[in-house]
Amino acid sequence: MEWTITSIDMSFEHSVITAETNSSENGRSYASYHLSYDRDGAGGTYTANGRSYLDGRTMTSAYAAGVWHRDGVFVVMEEIVSHSDGTRTVGRITINPLERTMMMVQYALN
Repeated sequence: MEWTITSIDMSFEHSVITAETNSSENGRSYASYHLSYDRDGAGGTYTANGRSYLDGRTMTSAYAAGVWHRDGVFVVMEEIVSHSDGTRTVGRITINPLERTMMMVQYALN
């Protein structure tokens, strides 16, 4: 699933990336990723929160944690996600800051 990066906020201690997408399956979705740096700044750990609005009355949420690293200009993130409906997924996200895109691939664990 492709997402659009809406902002990247960087500091010396961490970065925050926000993104959004709209799909027929999940509705309008928003996510915020909080990346902490390792010693050399080329990777680290992160947490994320997301919300999806399927219609005027239905909302779902998710919490994720994982690791990230740089691959040239790309940021690659690997995560485990806990969804509000009880499902869990693992996935990989590739961020292209030049195109303002984020490609997310998820696999169900249960």
